[in-house]
Amino acid sequence: MDILNEILGSNKIVLISNTFSPFCMNAETCLENFIKDSSKYKVVHVDNIQDGKNIEKASEFVSKKSQLPHLYLNGKIYQAEFDESTKCNVEWALMEAGAIENPHR
Repeated sequence: MDILNEILGSNKIVLISNTFSPFCMNAETCLENFIKDSSKYKVVHVDNIQDGKNIEKASEFVSKKSQLPHLYLNGKIYQAEFDESTKCNVEWALMEAGAIENPHR
């Protein structure tokens, strides 16, 4: 849990993901489409790092969801599926987190 808290504490937007799930790849594409500057968010591929399993387990505990991806905004889990039907919800959440500008202002 400490590793997850450390990651969340130092990044406004965090996507806990893996490299083999189409859902995770879709989530990453969604973030890339909304946030052009990749330094504004962190993607953690749990299958590619040493403590990945621990991070995944901690994130499962927090999110109450075993399947990745898990998106955190300002340290809080954001529950969403990453598909066309939730595009506006993800966009709104990113605006609320201050990651992107509201284009309607």
